[in-house]
Amino acid sequence: MLQRILNADEAAAYLRIRRKTIHQLVREKKLDCYQVTPRERLFTEEHLQAFLKSKAVSATKRVDKSAPKSVPSPRKGGVKPKSSGVDRAQLREEMRSW
Repeated sequence: MLQRILNADEAAAYLRIRRKTIHQLVREKKLDCYQVTPRERLFTEEHLQAFLKSKAVSATKRVDKSAPKSVPSPRKGGVKPKSSGVDRAQLREEMRSW
């Protein structure tokens, strides 16, 4: 049985991604190919289907992000500085003595 052989452009169209991404996936060893020459890579539909299968998400796994968490905003009157228990006047006098 002959398998359909695809070049990088055809493989990119098959996966609906850019050609550059195809080559990046091969370098990252996420997509198999036949390296014919240093500049020529060929792919079979089996290679592409195996890649797609590895990227499949089960129906029970949540794909989208979780609900955004609310961000606390300052009160209308502005944020009051927290008291650190240090008297500013004493601190200023101590710093001047340095």
